[in-house]
Amino acid sequence: MLNNQLKIQRFNYLKFEHQHKKVQTLIRYRYQNYLQQKVVVRNYGFQKITTASKKKFLLLIDMNIFFSNY
Repeated sequence: MLNNQLKIQRFNYLKFEHQHKKVQTLIRYRYQNYLQQKVVVRNYGFQKITTASKKKFLLLIDMNIFFSNY
């Protein structure tokens, strides 16, 4: 009985870990896209990338992913 529970817990943990990695990859991928867009914008001299805008963007993406995937 206990052994079974442990197996189930481990499976759930692995599932969670896998989802977490997927989310991380998605964030990285979308963030790189975002940076490429910013670089294009910056090259035209409109806007520079700031740490604050990076953080804000990551937060937005984080929330988007969690609301659309969970």
